[in-house]
Amino acid sequence: MKNIKLFINGMHCVNCANSIKQAALKQGALTANVDFINKFGEFSVDDDFDSEKLIFAIKKLGFEVSLDKIKAKNTYEGTRLVFLAIFSVLTFIDFSFFTSCLIASFAILLSYDFYKRVIFHKSYGMDLLVVLGISINYFYSFFSIHHHFFFESTFVCFVIRLGKFIENKAKAKANSLIAPNEIPNITLASSKILKANEISINDELIIKNGEEILVDGICLNDALINESVISGESVSLIKKAGDFIYAGSINDGEVLRMRASCEYYESSLEKLKDEAMKASNKELKAFKMVDKISRYFVLIICIIASITGIAWYFIDSSKVFFYVSSVLLISCPCALGLAIPMVIAICINLCFKEKIILKNPELISSIKDIECFIFDKTGTLTNDIQAIKHDLSYDDFRLIASIENLQNHPIAKSITNNFNDFLALNGKSYLQDNVLHYEDESVKVRIEPLENDLMCYKNDGFIGKITLENELNKNAKELIEFLKSLGKRIIIISGDSKNKVVDLAKKLNIDEYYYRVSPVQKAEIISQLGVSSVFVGDGANDIKALRKANFGISFSKANAIAKNKADALLLENDLIKIKKLFEIFDKSYSKIKQNLFISFFYNFFGIALACGIFSEINLHLNPALCAMLMSISSLIVVFNSLLLFKELKS
Repeated sequence: MKNIKLFINGMHCVNCANSIKQAALKQGALTANVDFINKFGEFSVDDDFDSEKLIFAIKKLGFEVSLDKIKAKNTYEGTRLVFLAIFSVLTFIDFSFFTSCLIASFAILLSYDFYKRVIFHKSYGMDLLVVLGISINYFYSFFSIHHHFFFESTFVCFVIRLGKFIENKAKAKANSLIAPNEIPNITLASSKILKANEISINDELIIKNGEEILVDGICLNDALINESVISGESVSLIKKAGDFIYAGSINDGEVLRMRASCEYYESSLEKLKDEAMKASNKELKAFKMVDKISRYFVLIICIIASITGIAWYFIDSSKVFFYVSSVLLISCPCALGLAIPMVIAICINLCFKEKIILKNPELISSIKDIECFIFDKTGTLTNDIQAIKHDLSYDDFRLIASIENLQNHPIAKSITNNFNDFLALNGKSYLQDNVLHYEDESVKVRIEPLENDLMCYKNDGFIGKITLENELNKNAKELIEFLKSLGKRIIIISGDSKNKVVDLAKKLNIDEYYYRVSPVQKAEIISQLGVSSVFVGDGANDIKALRKANFGISFSKANAIAKNKADALLLENDLIKIKKLFEIFDKSYSKIKQNLFISFFYNFFGIALACGIFSEINLHLNPALCAMLMSISSLIVVFNSLLLFKELKS
């Protein structure tokens, strides 16, 4: 099985995404997830699947498709809006039938894309409702004796396109940090300036002081680099010629010369952004329900419009087309479809701004209901780099440090910190019951934790011990106090010694803790708790626990598999970011509920008015007003979502 990622332009609502999903599944895709806000789709397919078939099927629906990010084209949307506004004013003035008909015809020609998507690409979402509403008013005007509806047809074209224009600008704002509209420039060693996405592997680049490094690469001269975006470390690091540097880092020193080792979209920073973007493609449980409603929305509206037409045929046949077109034009699946995805996009954006990669948006609605927070100790509640003391000879410490250098664990990093005289080892190392073993043809080593020490053995003989000091992680105490104030149950599960775990638990005022626990036992303890839980950890020995908990939180510096299994990644080793998650998720979930209420209430009350149910008390809507309200409903949802930026900033 393989995954295909496609960038898709031309989607404007959930029904567009649904039509692409259905087309992909018909072509043989195993799964299909399409994000109409971020304009991409991910498809799981068999290894022998022909991606060209899928691309052709999506293009046939009227969308632009590419394996690479699509540059925005100048569609002259602003010019078209100006002409439609002028045509609306002209048809509002009481000209002759022929003049009004001609102007309205020009307006419909400028809106040919609605008809094209419905007739040729079978887009039966909002486009179908718009086309039916415009056409009914336009053609009915030829038969109406007392009044023609050319203004209504023209104004519908204008107001819906204006609404979509504003909505698209707002969507771009929602993703402004993760997916900026403008690709930045970069300077080659030859002084030629290119767009970053035009850089090739092995190109030599110049990065001035204070500039961001846009692609991964190799230093060609000594430099001072701030890698906080990737590593979370805010201290600038000295890089030597030949050292690797990450995209997203900042040059804090003199002019840096570097050689690109990848293309722009393959850089480490872009991959982090992709992780964030993928999260918006995952569906909340609530969205699945909304998605089902959206799929049948147009059919339901067409049935309601038909019933309205039949009813008014017997009540007052002269008003049939008036009310039928009103129902079609006021109904808006877009507001409903935007209610959740728009908030998720903004939430992911805000998390990224706080240096958090949200990989599973289900956390947004679930984090409040989590009963228990479980923490690993070393590198999570304590600093990953700890001070050490040892009584080993230089040669023995060099051997132990070389073995630990093969590991990706905070204890290993503490031992190897500030040591660089490593041996070239070719044996095998493995972890068994929290004891690290190493074997090759000449030596057998065992590193065994005991209370506050690591006991070191070579060929079954004791050679000395290494003592590590517990240092609390930044803001660990504040986070624990915050979680306790919410009534959350706090547990420490560690493979470390009893004394170290008890000492840490006392410092943080935590009553529940487990020590000397193996990776398998960690997962078993979480299963036996029988409550919804979040596990926070960063080591290879935390992978099973991250899988077993309802949700996992890890760090960007963590083991690669642990990062993959986590639902959220903290780019900085600062636990207070978990408190920030609560704040962002609380506001986001409130916005989702508000948007759903607005969408459902608007459609229910708007359709009731458009049907003419309240016509007896002279309360009804004309088609032009219905078209305006249709666009306004989507804009209300969009701008209500955008208030998240302001609310969280304040």
